[in-house]
Amino acid sequence: MRKNWLFLTILVGDSAYWFSNAVLWIPWILNEIFGIIMMLILAPTIWGCTSYYCLKKYSNESFWIGSLYVALIFLLLAIIFDWIFFGLYRNVPEQLYEPTTFAAYGLIFLIPFLITLIFKKRLASNMNIEIKNLDFLVIIICGIIFATITFYSVQFW
Repeated sequence: MRKNWLFLTILVGDSAYWFSNAVLWIPWILNEIFGIIMMLILAPTIWGCTSYYCLKKYSNESFWIGSLYVALIFLLLAIIFDWIFFGLYRNVPEQLYEPTTFAAYGLIFLIPFLITLIFKKRLASNMNIEIKNLDFLVIIICGIIFATITFYSVQFW
């Protein structure tokens, strides 16, 4: 496993987390049930696309090992950012212990394996392991923008 792939995967997970929050707050404000439904539809799509992107850049061992790395990185980021965002920033840690949160954690962990299962041949034939500085720059900028939108939008929750 290359260090720059690991760093890229962390940045992608960071951006995916904040993008999910930035996009999902609108339906959640309108109606909590609608927000949960959108979370169940949109979040797997976001995490699936980002998992595919990271696995496409993975080059060392099997895609199953890469899936494990992606799953663990994304899960740890989600747990840490949830604790920071809901526990510290919003001061509502009780919202972290809802069944939907644990279901989301399970889904975040499973999605890289499902992507590998469904797209293994495509990943192998379509590998793009070159990681450019522009990749890092775009992902960092997106992460900052999405985090800013999320923290700004909290005032409307």
